[in-house]
Formats: sequence, C-alpha cells, structure tokens
Amino acid sequence: MIMKSFSLVVISLLFTSSVGAQQTITYTSFNDKQLKQQMVKHWKITEEEYQRYADFMNVEGRYRYKDLTPLEVLGIAAEDEATRQYYAKKAAIEELAEVKKQMEFILLTTQYKTEIYENDPEIQAQRAAAKKRLAEQAKKQIFKDQRLNEALKQQNEK
Repeated sequence: MIMKSFSLVVISLLFTSSVGAQQTITYTSFNDKQLKQQMVKHWKITEEEYQRYADFMNVEGRYRYKDLTPLEVLGIAAEDEATRQYYAKKAAIEELAEVKKQMEFILLTTQYKTEIYENDPEIQAQRAAAKKRLAEQAKKQIFKDQRLNEALKQQNEK
C-alpha cells in the first residue's frame, strides 16, 4: 500500500512538472524597415537578397538557422550550385575580414599588456623570483646529470 501511494505521488509530480513546463520560442521579426537597412549595409547585400533572407527566416530559418549570418542562410537556401558557391565565397571573404580585425585587436591588446606588465613592480618581482627558481632547478638538474655521467663512466670502466 505504501509503495502504491509513493508511486502515485512520483507519477503525479512528474506529470505536474511536465504539464506546467512552458517552452518559449523567440525570434526576430524581419519586417522592420530599420533592421532591413542595417542588415543590407552591414552584410553588404542587396535589398532583394535581404528580402529572400527575411522570407526564408520567417518560415523555416528562425527555427533552424537563427545563429547564422544572412550570407550563410542565403547560401543554404540557394536554389542552384553557382548561387551557393557565390554566397560561400562572399561569406568566407567577410569572415576573413572579421578575423583579421580580431587578430589586430588581440595583437594590440597583447602589446599594451606587455607594456603594462613590464612596468609593474609586483610583476617584476614575481618574474625575478621565477627566474631565480628556474636557475636553481637548472643547477640541481646539472648536478644530477654530472653524478649520473660519473656513475656511468665508472660502470663502463669496470
């Protein structure tokens, strides 16, 4: 009897939690004129290309391709191989430009970090301590190597 009651409670809780759960689906409205102008300018596409992109995204793309760029979506939705290749090449060129900007920023950030760290007394002290530890470890290793070489030499002489 206790087991049946326990089973009913568990089933009840499972059913209640699954019924009470709601799934929220969010998507962008592609009919906004301001958004259209921004997308056309940013992605360097024509208004006709944007319209094909928006139409596709309003139907299927908003569920499957919400994280892709318009160029990627246009390539996926292309009706022929030549168009698909056109968008693939255009997407690759755009991505390369973005990666170059990111790399330039990373290099600039690294340059500034190096300048800042080189002039920071605390970091200089840590660096000096680390160099000292490495030098001590190297001396110990050299000593071990010398002892090992001597032992091998003595063994070979026997």
